Amino acid sequence: MRDDLAVGNHVVIGRSYDPGVAAVLRRYAKPGMAVADIGANIGYLTMLLASLVTPSGLVVAVEPNPENIKLLEASRRVNGFDQVLVVQAAAGRHIGLLALNVSYSNGMTGELPDNLEALLATCPVPCFTLDAILPKDRPISLVKIDTEGAELNVLIGLSQTIQRDRPVIVSEFSPGMLPGISHCSGPDYLGYLIAQGYRIGVVERDGCESSFGEDVDGVMTAYSRSGIDHIDIIATPN
Repeated sequence: MRDDLAVGNHVVIGRSYDPGVAAVLRRYAKPGMAVADIGANIGYLTMLLASLVTPSGLVVAVEPNPENIKLLEASRRVNGFDQVLVVQAAAGRHIGLLALNVSYSNGMTGELPDNLEALLATCPVPCFTLDAILPKDRPISLVKIDTEGAELNVLIGLSQTIQRDRPVIVSEFSPGMLPGISHCSGPDYLGYLIAQGYRIGVVERDGCESSFGEDVDGVMTAYSRSGIDHIDIIATPN
């Protein structure tokens, strides 16, 4: 895990992983809530959410990488978190198959290649819409999304839940990755959230939120000024 600079090394050396997002989750996740961790990775934020919603709550952790799933499930068992439901799948627009490309604990999903030889060399994973996965018998209050450019695909597959439950959405925002995976631009992604009746904020590194409402250009400027490949945003229903 020390070789995993994305997540694992932070955990091994005792450093907080993604502290800004963690602070936001602490602020919004409450006992008894049903929440979803999409792109759960090895489960660091899943376990945080589980501790926040307590045994009366529910955390649905969705992750396609089978190596991550082993660690996620092991963490769930060691912590005695029966409130965590682990789902090994990608989240997307349609039910089907996607190709998983893995780099340490991170990974991204894309369309299966048309070429049969290339197809046989891929790692196929099942893909489901979140509307098909998430429980219907309790409202989903909070959704965290970190899917390496597939964020719009995730939201489209979550559309029924969004309209029904109006969850707070905490999302990685990586305009450089969105076109290749979700086939949209950064402004397109923000515009989709706004069209669903959400206002946008940028999550600062200390967990504070800078509110931009429907100001897409303002969010894009905040991203450009960050100097890194992604920022985190929070979408709250109007």
